[in-house]
Order: sequence, then C-alpha cells, then structure tokens
Amino acid sequence: ILTKRTLSQDITYNQLFFEELELNGKMYFDVTSRDNSEDPRPLFQHFYNKEFGLIGFVDLEDILWTLL
Repeated sequence: ILTKRTLSQDITYNQLFFEELELNGKMYFDVTSRDNSEDPRPLFQHFYNKEFGLIGFVDLEDILWTLL
C-alpha cells in the first residue's frame, strides 16, 4: 500500500517531474506524470501534484483537459 504523499521522485519507475508546468493557461508546481514515450499504445497522460491531486490529463484524441 502506498501513500500518495510519500512517493519518492527518485525511485518511481517511468515518472516525469516538472517543477512548474503550464496547463491550459494555469501554472502548477511540483507536477508528476508517467512517461508514456516507450508505451506503444498509451491511453492517457495524467498530471498530478500534491496540492490538488489529479490536475489534468491528455485524452485519446490528444486533447488536454484540466480539472481546476
């Protein structure tokens, strides 16, 4: 069982980390995402941060959706 607030950026496989990231015109800080570059059929690209949890995703049609 993992606590989402205690995951280490250094030990998590295929994780991307952005100190700051602009999504749909809004700035977010300390954002993590999964690196889908090696996945032949990536379904979604999700973006998370500790303050809000899930903040956005890119869908199958390559459209960026933000939740905040």
